[in-house]
Amino acid sequence: MIELRYLGSFIAVAETRHFRRAAEQRHLTQPALSQQIAKLEQVLGVQLLERNRHQVTLTPAGELFLVEAQKVLEQADHAVHIAQRAARGEVGELSIGYVGSILYGFLPRTIQVFQERFPQIELKLQELSSSRQITQLQKQTIDVGVLYAPVHEPTIQVERILRVPLWIAVPARRRLARRERVSLPELGQEPMLLPTREEEPALHDYLIGLFQQAGYVPNVVQEASQIQTLLGLVALGIGIYPVAGYMRNMQHDGIVYVPVGEPGAHLELSMAWRGADKSPALHNYLEIVRAVVR
Repeated sequence: MIELRYLGSFIAVAETRHFRRAAEQRHLTQPALSQQIAKLEQVLGVQLLERNRHQVTLTPAGELFLVEAQKVLEQADHAVHIAQRAARGEVGELSIGYVGSILYGFLPRTIQVFQERFPQIELKLQELSSSRQITQLQKQTIDVGVLYAPVHEPTIQVERILRVPLWIAVPARRRLARRERVSLPELGQEPMLLPTREEEPALHDYLIGLFQQAGYVPNVVQEASQIQTLLGLVALGIGIYPVAGYMRNMQHDGIVYVPVGEPGAHLELSMAWRGADKSPALHNYLEIVRAVVR
């Protein structure tokens, strides 16, 4: 096994052609340097240097070995640099799961900021329901999720990051579309669209509970797992759909977004990640999300 310090000492001698100057450069005594060169030659079984009182020259084997030794040290330095950058979360990859609606909220801004600060991190984005995000976190196929909480998994850490007002996506032809705001009690007779409980259990149960607090069981006419499907059904006039307030940024033919008047009517979004995951890239992203939503 050749020690890297031996290669460094050999390169210093080869470049200075002088043992004393090379020893000074390496912060070694001249005998210690000579001993390292001798050990290197012994390990290789090859003479690398010709020595006499006046000069040091490289043997033909030494000339070729110098080129390769320089490559080895450069690669070693590069490996150290990469490891240090990875420890700071500056290189590598990060896989992010997200519920579809958040594309119209804060997610794009967090991606933009992260890419500006850490351009050598490869980001992988997957639109997934909240339940699928938890599954993928457990399988370690995503690193962080943006979803609807609560989450009841002991290995998953969850942090609420945003509370947004509840709005209603309404077919443009319905009377509600002409209102400046609506109240929850007056939605009791309206045909309602909801996300499926299988895909969005926390969101589904929260909305059902919210309407029950308003005094009725909602008239759910259809459920779907994709927000694009639900909005498409609204545009067709099938029913109304409760959404986060930032969804009004998404223009959709045939849909009008109306705010809900009750101050307690809101939706909550959370970040979720494996509690044992100490990845610097992950925690850099978490900090960026916190800063953006603030």
